[in-house]
Amino acid sequence: LGRVAAEPSAREALREASAVIQSLPQSDGRRGQVLAQIARRQAERQDLAGALQTATAIRHPLDRGTAFTHLGRVDHSADSFSEAAKALKSFAAGNQRDRRLRHAALVRLAREWAAAGMLEEARAVAELLDADARLARAATWLALAAGSVQAGDLQAGDDAFHQALQLTPSFSEDEQKLAAGALADYAGALAARGAVEDARFAAAAFRENEDDWLASARIAGAQVRRDDLTGARQTAEREKRGLYRTLILVEIAEAQIEAGKSAAARRTLREAQDRAEGLRNTQERPARSLTRALIAGVLARAGELRAALALAAEITRGEERDQAFRDLAGRQADRDHVPGALATIRRIGNVIYREVALRKVVAAQVRAGQLEAARETNRNRLFAREQSIAWIFAGALAERGDHAAAMVWVRRARTTFGKGRALIAIADGLRKQERVAVTD
Repeated sequence: LGRVAAEPSAREALREASAVIQSLPQSDGRRGQVLAQIARRQAERQDLAGALQTATAIRHPLDRGTAFTHLGRVDHSADSFSEAAKALKSFAAGNQRDRRLRHAALVRLAREWAAAGMLEEARAVAELLDADARLARAATWLALAAGSVQAGDLQAGDDAFHQALQLTPSFSEDEQKLAAGALADYAGALAARGAVEDARFAAAAFRENEDDWLASARIAGAQVRRDDLTGARQTAEREKRGLYRTLILVEIAEAQIEAGKSAAARRTLREAQDRAEGLRNTQERPARSLTRALIAGVLARAGELRAALALAAEITRGEERDQAFRDLAGRQADRDHVPGALATIRRIGNVIYREVALRKVVAAQVRAGQLEAARETNRNRLFAREQSIAWIFAGALAERGDHAAAMVWVRRARTTFGKGRALIAIADGLRKQERVAVTD
C-alpha cells in the first residue's frame, strides 16, 4: 500500500489490489469473481503481464475462463484463448444452472474472439459445447458470421449464418435470449457495410425469438451512422409489434445523439413517447412504463435532465419509476449537481435503488472536497458504516488527485476484501484523472 501512495498509478493500484485479493482463502466465493474484474481492468490498461498473473491465480474454472477471455480481447493471443477454453472445458456443470453458465461463458468467448478477427479460435469453441446445446452452437455460428462480415468476407458470413439456421428449431425462452446478442452482432455488422437487406433477412429468420427486435434495432442504429435516417425509420416501421417498434425508435435517437444530432434525437424521442402512450400496458410487460424509463435515460444522456425528470415522474409502475429516478440521480451526481440529485433521491421508493444513488452523491461530494457533507449524506443511508464504503471515498479522492487521503480510506477498510475493492476504486479514479489530463 505504501508503494501505491508513493507512486500513484492505476497500474500499481491494480497490482496491489490483485495481491490483496489473492491473499483471501480459496474458499471465499468472491475471490475469483473479483480477480476476474481486476484482470479485465489490467488488460484494458495494457498491463498484460499483470493481467496474466492475476488470471493465472484464479482457481475457479468459470472465473478463470472469464479472466483469460478479457485478456485475449486485448492481446489477441492464442495462448489466452487456449487457457480460457481449457478452464471453461474443465468447469463441471453438475446441474442445469451451471450448464447454462458454462454455455453462456463459451458463447461470450466465441463472440470476443470473432470480434477480434480470431475466427478459427472462435470456431473451436463450438467443439466445447455440449452436443444438445443447439442454441449455444447457433450463437457461436452467428458470432463467426459477424466476425467474417467485419473482416470483409460476406460469403463466409453467409455460410456461417446458414449453419446457425440449421440449429434453430424449438428452443426454450432462456436459450433464445442466449442467441439474441450474437444475432444482433451479425445483423449490425451487415448493416454497417451497407448490406441492409441481408441484415433484415437475418433478423427475420429468427422471428420465433421474441428478442429478435434487438437485431432490427442494431440495423437501424447502423443506418443512422451511415446517415440514412429514412432507411432507419423504415426498419423501425417493419417491426409490427408496437412496443418493439417504439424501442427501435429509442435506439435511433441514441445513434443520433452519438452522431451529434441532438435536435433530431429529441424529435425522435418525442415520437417514441407519443407512440408509447398508445401501447397496451400489461402486468407481464409494462410497455408504457418501460418505454418512458428508457426515453428518460436517453434524454438525460442528451443533456435534457429537466425533461427526463418530468417524464420519469409520469411513470406509473413503481419499479420502472424508481429505476429511472435512480439513474437520473446518478447522472446528476456525476455532473456534481448534488442538491438536484438529493431531491431526485427523495422520490425513490425502493430502498436498494436509493442506496445506489446515494453512493453516487457521496462520491460527488468527496470529489468536490466536501468530506463532511459526504459523511452526513452517508449517515442518511441504510447501511451507513463508512468502512463498508471506503472504496467510494478512496476512488473519489484519487480522481481529484488526493492520493494520500485516498490511501487513508484503504487502511480504514476493515476486511481484506474491502481493502482490495478500495484499491480497485483508486485505480479507476486514477484512470479517470489520466483521461482528463490527456483531454486537457
